[in-house]
Amino acid sequence: MPDTNKIDITIDDVVTAWGDYYLNHGQNMENLHILPFETFGTLQAGTLIQTDQTVLREANIEVQEVLQQYQDDFTSKGGTEFKPVTIPLYNVKVDVGVIPHKLIQSWLGFLANTGNDPATYPFIQWLVQDYILRQVDEDLEMKGIYKGVYQAPVEGTAGSADKVMNGIDKQLNDLETANKIEPITTGNLDSMTAKDFVTAVENFVKEIPERFRYNAPLEISMNRTFRDKFRQGMFDKYNVNYQATEQLTRLMFFENITVAGRASMQGKQRIWTTPKQNLLIGVRGFTYKDAFDVQKFDRKVKFLTDWWIGLGFVIPEWIYTNESGSDSVS
Repeated sequence: MPDTNKIDITIDDVVTAWGDYYLNHGQNMENLHILPFETFGTLQAGTLIQTDQTVLREANIEVQEVLQQYQDDFTSKGGTEFKPVTIPLYNVKVDVGVIPHKLIQSWLGFLANTGNDPATYPFIQWLVQDYILRQVDEDLEMKGIYKGVYQAPVEGTAGSADKVMNGIDKQLNDLETANKIEPITTGNLDSMTAKDFVTAVENFVKEIPERFRYNAPLEISMNRTFRDKFRQGMFDKYNVNYQATEQLTRLMFFENITVAGRASMQGKQRIWTTPKQNLLIGVRGFTYKDAFDVQKFDRKVKFLTDWWIGLGFVIPEWIYTNESGSDSVS
């Protein structure tokens, strides 16, 4: 069976441009250029839970009032109802295989040692620190935590980052379909002026119960284009000389409420918020994502790691989202 997880080092272009043997012209790591990676920023939208289990088991508690007028007789009142909530974690992994020996007779030869142990090549450090670790965070952010829809793996075939877990968007859509959350009408946010966009967000917030509007910090998650539109709208609407840029993301009349641009929501019309303690992000062995099992076979070096991750909302009634759902921004 072919090694579907193997990553070939494509050096054909380098060979064509610089020759098929190593020439030392003083090249070093600074000559290697790569596009910036997205960070795993949406992790900040919830509460990270470290666990040794593969399922988070929580309870949604509903309570009744207890206060009453005094009388000598004992008149019992009040009650609690515990509703179980389970949040599954998904086993994810990273498998990368390379043959560093291919570097020796190329312009990239400075990434190889003169010895015969490929695991000691400087290329290995570059590969892990500058590529794999950063790519893991980007994959989680851009494909997993928000847009992910879980699909079971196909044996012998490398899977896709957007299928490793059920992300926030799918869970919100499922809760809407089940009538467990009722969207707040905002209209088409994409077509609004910046000033009207701010007004729409303010009206959205006014639909959130007072206990959340006034008593706890809230972040309204949206795509980064919408966040920038909000900033411009705050300046246009209130004509305030802001002391700091971050003040442009804070609602004028709700000092505990801010907007947050999420890279994971790129192309999405939805805005949503919930208290951070209501969105649990469970992880098991999460530190292992940065700690690889390095295996050497002949001239090939393999990097392997796996861990568990999953997320879920404890109390659906504490989620507030608009009616745009997962529609793409035009």
